[in-house]
Amino acid sequence: MGNAKSLKRLSRYSVIESANINAELGWNVLPAVDISSQTQAHQKLSEEAYWLIIYSDSDIYFTFSCGATDANSSANDLIWPAQCLEPIRVPRGFQEDKTKPVYLHLKQVTSVSSKSVRIVEL
Repeated sequence: MGNAKSLKRLSRYSVIESANINAELGWNVLPAVDISSQTQAHQKLSEEAYWLIIYSDSDIYFTFSCGATDANSSANDLIWPAQCLEPIRVPRGFQEDKTKPVYLHLKQVTSVSSKSVRIVEL
């Protein structure tokens, strides 16, 4: 029974998604997100976003979810280093309902004023 459920879950992806191939990527610059003083922040990502380029003035905790009200966990979330320009893939496998948007949640590791995160969707 478990294998059938796993196969059903995998079959919802297109050939391109399954092969991890991206053709015709866009370039969508999102408004800067204020993360000053360890403010919990989130950014709704477009359905067309497969990759993100994130640039932060400060180290940040980050996570993805399907809910705008979800919060970061300093105990469990990954840390994105300041001034890093490595692209990161947008995870879509946790979406039970493909019509729900994916949110990127952000929070400063160390509280500092006047800091922001810049995001480009690819």
